[in-house]
Amino acid sequence: METPAIQIDNLSFRYDEPLVLEDVNLCLHRGEFACIVGPNGGGKTTLLKLLLGLLEPTRGTIQIFGASVASARGQIGYMPQHAALDRQFPVSVLDVVLLGRLTGRLAIGPYRKADRAAAHAALDSVGLTSLAQRPFSDLSGGQRQRVLIARALVCNPRLLLLDEPTANLDRIVQDDFYALVRELKRDISIVMVSHDLGFVSKEVERVICVNREVHEHPTRELTGDALAHIYGTEMRMIRHDQEQPHRHEQEPA
Repeated sequence: METPAIQIDNLSFRYDEPLVLEDVNLCLHRGEFACIVGPNGGGKTTLLKLLLGLLEPTRGTIQIFGASVASARGQIGYMPQHAALDRQFPVSVLDVVLLGRLTGRLAIGPYRKADRAAAHAALDSVGLTSLAQRPFSDLSGGQRQRVLIARALVCNPRLLLLDEPTANLDRIVQDDFYALVRELKRDISIVMVSHDLGFVSKEVERVICVNREVHEHPTRELTGDALAHIYGTEMRMIRHDQEQPHRHEQEPA
């Protein structure tokens, strides 16, 4: 049997009291695309931090491709919700992407030839090769998101974690971003945190609902009742049967 991309067994976590996550069991297969949804404060960001090794479980275990999180860290690409970059700092697009090559080694001395080759390849994968020398501050919101994706991809990850990647982007730019994600999921496993339930219903194979406890749902089985249980409010289903039989969106009633 193939080793899962993510295997979580009997995991619980607390900062103090009470538990933030309780008795979490989760298996994500290689090449799968899953989305984490849930209310603010429900534990979504905590779960990502545990997957990244930034936090240690209070109880239970996490394995990434059959190894500990610490051992597998070089196989994980991460795009945070808020990048710690000053948009006015005079740094080029290529420089931002190269930051992703610093993982696991000291930031001393010039980048190696292999680092620069990997950075150009990552920019090519997101369609921004021509902007390599452009100042990062000159880019549009959608272009900046693509650069940050390239930074996450430059370490050639097998698992990509995205935290609210379309926050504050308009619908047209979001659609462009989702088209990119569809291309990326052909080669790597992806876990994305999102509040865009319309996207979830159209593109994702599995939904991971997080509100202290974790429940998994195949997208086709996601219902308004299931979401109401997670979000604590009544939800209404909006179906688009004329477009595609099983596509639907959810929004608060």
